[in-house]
Amino acid sequence: MKSLVATISLVIYSTIIGAQSIYPGNSNIDTTAPPVIKPAGNQYLASGWKTLWWGKHYRREWAVPVSFPVLMLSAIDGGLTPQKEGGGHETKTLRLLSAKGREYVLRTMDKNLDVLVPPEFKGTFVNDIVNDQISTAHP
Repeated sequence: MKSLVATISLVIYSTIIGAQSIYPGNSNIDTTAPPVIKPAGNQYLASGWKTLWWGKHYRREWAVPVSFPVLMLSAIDGGLTPQKEGGGHETKTLRLLSAKGREYVLRTMDKNLDVLVPPEFKGTFVNDIVNDQISTAHP
């Protein structure tokens, strides 16, 4: 759950604030907290050998650290309250309800295809290959 919340905190900025500029004094941003710096997925980095066999893909782009300000959930749309965890085959989601009755759905930046891997292949190289194919998409 801690990892889910950390990843969702990275996405929430672009999900709710979008292309708005951040100005000093923006009440949604915690200016006292240091920004969170994290890559979307270091696990997609690969050696030359692996890249030769499985492809270059967008491995470098997945590993670029990105800086995000800490967003105050209590300051967005009257305050956001977590309602339900969920997700599909690739991402985890968190549904939030604002004090004004709007629903927000946040999703993780990183993806995981373990749900699609049959039980007999979990934890094997097949599982690793399936999950590595996420690197074919731009983060």
